[in-house]
Amino acid sequence: MTTATIGLVILLVLNVLIWRKAFDSVAADPPSLRAAAAAPPTPAIEPSAEELQAEVDQQTVVVVIGDSFTSGSAMNSGPEWLDQIGNANGWITRDLSIGGTGYILGEPNADVVSRVANPTGVQADLVIFASGYNDVGKFPNAQIEQAARTAIEAASAAFPGADVLVLSPWSSGPPADLQRDMARRLRAVASDAGDPYLDVLDALTADQIGSDGIHPTDDGHRAMTAFMQAALDRLQLPRPDAYQLP
Repeated sequence: MTTATIGLVILLVLNVLIWRKAFDSVAADPPSLRAAAAAPPTPAIEPSAEELQAEVDQQTVVVVIGDSFTSGSAMNSGPEWLDQIGNANGWITRDLSIGGTGYILGEPNADVVSRVANPTGVQADLVIFASGYNDVGKFPNAQIEQAARTAIEAASAAFPGADVLVLSPWSSGPPADLQRDMARRLRAVASDAGDPYLDVLDALTADQIGSDGIHPTDDGHRAMTAFMQAALDRLQLPRPDAYQLP
């Protein structure tokens, strides 16, 4: 037998031994282990709608009904003051604000009264009314006051268990007499409803207003965030323990 033939025989024998060892190793695995290795992964269980709602119920929910001073404008790039506060505190925020509207302006569907009457299932721990800027000067203040009273009184039915905070209209500069009169009227509406009131007429300075002369810039929204955060801390709002399902 030649040297080449002997080498070939040795190689064949080694291959047989290697395959036999591998087979014995697989055969030695208990059936349960082999079955576990072959079993497909267990699919993740998606939370039910009830579980998702329960998670939301455990978080603080803040709703704002206002105008573009809350929803934002071309003068800022975002996030707006409401989102900034929500992110900082871990709150869920719901912005029901619509630019160019007010307690009256925007009828019959986009005005504040309509939005309170049809909250689309939104629930809240705290509802903030931040409107009136676009109404002042277009309607008599007494008419705006009555619309605000209707909206704020309806909030207890639309958002059961929620606290309500009423703001004066925002201002883009030194408040005019009509704006200050409207602020006084809104303070009275809040007082009659037993709700806290916050005057924001002087929250913004001229350098925080954009080139349109009306809307806050990013610096303006940061100033609004600081102003609102300090006020909410002082008023001890929101109060998650007051939250109730509708």
